[in-house]
Amino acid sequence: MRGKSSGFTLIEVLVSLVILGISLGLIIALFGGGLQSVRMTEEYSQAIQLAREKMTLGLSGMEGEAEEQSGALNDYQWERTIRPFRINEDLGEESVTGLYQVDVTVRWVAGLKEKTIVLQGLEMASLPGQ
Repeated sequence: MRGKSSGFTLIEVLVSLVILGISLGLIIALFGGGLQSVRMTEEYSQAIQLAREKMTLGLSGMEGEAEEQSGALNDYQWERTIRPFRINEDLGEESVTGLYQVDVTVRWVAGLKEKTIVLQGLEMASLPGQ
């Protein structure tokens, strides 16, 4: 009769290796998802920063005409529309002097999808001579 040995059996070692492999796989998947979230957040932050810059540039000395501009910066495409703000555009009411509606759209490609953000706001332009 043999005495009990103090080591692990082959089955116990294999089961522990399988558990370790599954655990490491899950940890790596979670880490990858976290990195993807950080990258996506950074892309949105850069797009919002660009849109905010374009919201306030170029309003001084406007004469009341609508203006459209577009351009690119790094991987981002932007479009800006500036037009006089009208209280009720459907009724053709007069525009408010010096107040402009600014719409900025920023587009970029992330992976296989095109992402878009739109900022809209009202900006007061400085009148000529001020």
